[in-house]
Amino acid sequence: MHRSLIRMFVIATLCMGLGSAPDPACAARSSPADSASSSGTNGNPSIQISETVFDFGEVVEGAMVEHEFAVKNTGKGTLEIDQVRPG
Repeated sequence: MHRSLIRMFVIATLCMGLGSAPDPACAARSSPADSASSSGTNGNPSIQISETVFDFGEVVEGAMVEHEFAVKNTGKGTLEIDQVRPG
């Protein structure tokens, strides 16, 4: 009985540890801060974003809110922005 409880505890601990491990695919993606500091060389595009995060504060449910981010291409290539997602 005692060994069964210990085994169950060890298995549960391992499952929780493996379930909370970071996803390597997510870690490989660049964050907005990484993109904002990239530099364009060899004719590549380079993005400059002065503000990468904006906090609306408390918003009443159902209210429409907007914020514009200034984005500038400081490189020589064409800058394409795709797969934009809310944080």
